[in-house]
Amino acid sequence: MQEGGGRPDETPRRRGRPSRTEPAEQTGYRVTAAVRRQLLLAMAFTDARTIQEVIDRAVHEFLGQLRESVPGFAEAAEAADASATGRPDNVTNMRQPRSRS
Repeated sequence: MQEGGGRPDETPRRRGRPSRTEPAEQTGYRVTAAVRRQLLLAMAFTDARTIQEVIDRAVHEFLGQLRESVPGFAEAAEAADASATGRPDNVTNMRQPRSRS
């Protein structure tokens, strides 16, 4: 025990998640180190300034290819856009308006 009481001489216990050997980057989703390297490389070959910009462009291109090559996707995407018009993004109205009697 330490002089003056307290905890015995041992490694202090840690709370929470165990530490990682390498810190994770904030990309919005998890990517492997190989994918992260390719995203950084894509930045060097384009005028993208951030990894997020590279991801946004890649997703836009992927969705464009789906619109052109997958039957029904373009119509489904347009219908989804039309149903979302007038609603704020990522917000669902949970309360029904009260009727006045």
